Amino acid sequence: MRLFVLTALLLSACAQQYPDTPHGRWMARCARCHELDGSSRTASEQAGRPVDLRTARFQSEYTDLRIRHIMEFGEGKMQGVSGIRPAEMDSILRYVRALTPSGPGLLDTEVETP
Repeated sequence: MRLFVLTALLLSACAQQYPDTPHGRWMARCARCHELDGSSRTASEQAGRPVDLRTARFQSEYTDLRIRHIMEFGEGKMQGVSGIRPAEMDSILRYVRALTPSGPGLLDTEVETP
């Protein structure tokens, strides 16, 4: 029993903690596959198709609603993010829109956040 408790404590101490900010949410939920810069090299290798979130093409073709839908339910080989709340989606969406040289875009719909 002591070994179990010790192992659980060590694992929780090793878990990466991120701040409750758009960048922190991106790091916790998205950066593993989509990279810190949004280039999506890892996801592209896994899915076999480049999905660079920084490009003008992605930024113009993917509406905010579509990106939210993909985050929640997935698309193609990307699975939806389990347990993601609407406020987290909005925060991550703002981060994704800020990946362009022109800066953050506006949300195309208003969603109340707690």
